[in-house]
Amino acid sequence: MKVWDLATRIYHWLQALLFILLVLSGFKGTGPHEPLGILLFTLIVWRLLWGVVGSESSRFGSFIKGPKTVIQYLLGRYPKKPGHNPAGGWMAIAMIAALFIQCITGIIMAGLISPLENLLIKEHLNTIGRLHDAGARLLLVMVTMHVGAIIVYKLKAQPLVKAMFSGIQQQLSDTQNLYFVSMIRAVLVLIVSGAVTTSLLILG
Repeated sequence: MKVWDLATRIYHWLQALLFILLVLSGFKGTGPHEPLGILLFTLIVWRLLWGVVGSESSRFGSFIKGPKTVIQYLLGRYPKKPGHNPAGGWMAIAMIAALFIQCITGIIMAGLISPLENLLIKEHLNTIGRLHDAGARLLLVMVTMHVGAIIVYKLKAQPLVKAMFSGIQQQLSDTQNLYFVSMIRAVLVLIVSGAVTTSLLILG
């Protein structure tokens, strides 16, 4: 059955592409690292807004579950449902949060928010730099765990990568109807996200 809308799939693959480019440019110290970071920041703002006003399976309320539900899932006592499973949902939130913090620390280091930079002394900026460096390494670990989980699910005949390309999750009943919003709303949310980034940079 159809689970992922086009906006969510575009976000997922753009995030993956930008992350790879940012890792390469960041650790090598060459390439358009700052512009790529700004693009990723805009993308994440888009996903945060889409998690509130987007399609049902993309909304945070649909896949953020309590500890009891996560434990039930890990013990194999949770029914198969469309979208993120309880553990995967929290992994998605952790990934988005880590990327968002990484973007914020990077923007501060780049001096793109001048009023804030003027309030920070050298020691503060050094600390932010260390956080940015540590965040990059943490994200590499998280991505490795994510890829590992994908491989495990593939071995269980649950092709998550294919689903994120096609939007269709296998082994689910078509009677489970999900609510999908139009791509027009996705474009409008993206425009708002771009405006947020632009405002941040102008004010900076």
